[in-house]
Amino acid sequence: MLSYAVQFSYVNEGVVCAEVRRSGLSDYGQVDLGESRTKIPRDAILSTERQGEYQAIYTDRLGVIYYIGYGEVLRKDIDIRENAHVQLPFGIKAEDSVAEVLRKIRARRDAPKLYVDIKRPNIYGTEIRTDSCLRNRVGAVFSLDIAFDDKGRMLFVSTDTQSD
Repeated sequence: MLSYAVQFSYVNEGVVCAEVRRSGLSDYGQVDLGESRTKIPRDAILSTERQGEYQAIYTDRLGVIYYIGYGEVLRKDIDIRENAHVQLPFGIKAEDSVAEVLRKIRARRDAPKLYVDIKRPNIYGTEIRTDSCLRNRVGAVFSLDIAFDDKGRMLFVSTDTQSD
């Protein structure tokens, strides 16, 4: 008598990484992705807006926004207002063009594969992004997203542990 074992596994939509690469691209602000909520600086401001899928949202004195879930930092954003002088990561500047940002990130030793999406309907003019195939120093797997408006002005820098 022959017997067979059958195994089923659930596969969700999203990118499957051939390799998850170490990267310092989430190393900005005062707390890294995957670190405990308790590391958020005491002077960070807790948002009073509805949190949605997050337990809390904090903004630190550097302008970095931390999205908290499951007791840890799941996402970090830097929103760039027009004419703002915000300290940005990886040597980029708010006034940098898409080409300059690509050049600066690609010059890094830990440069990931970058995708450039142009004219996504009803979203942004241009978006530079990675797959969720990067791993930071604390072990969190994340993606990077940098968006520009139709005129090429940088809107935000975001790193996120949750894949879309």
